[in-house]
Amino acid sequence: MKRILLTLLLLSPLAFADMDYVCDIKIDKSNPSIGQQIKDQSCERNNILNIYFDNSINMNIGSINARNTDTSVIISLVSSQWCRFDRNTNVTYSSFGAATSLSCVLYSNESREIKE
Repeated sequence: MKRILLTLLLLSPLAFADMDYVCDIKIDKSNPSIGQQIKDQSCERNNILNIYFDNSINMNIGSINARNTDTSVIISLVSSQWCRFDRNTNVTYSSFGAATSLSCVLYSNESREIKE
């Protein structure tokens, strides 16, 4: 029993994940870059990332131009670049069925590369 307790005490600092901070990112005509906003807000791995979308913007995701693309596809692409897949991901929809926001745990403050 003492060994188990000692092991838990030694390993508990390694299980630390800083999910106490929320990074709110708004994607609109004045702020189209997710990566720049993440850096500006000093977001770090394991922070909660909330991304709000203005559906009328022209947005580049990697080398993909997302203009006139269904917001579900945009959110899927953004999620694949920025979110951890071993944590929950929430997508909010408007009353018209358009995806308006994404909430997830930030994987890294650098995006994953999209290979074509």
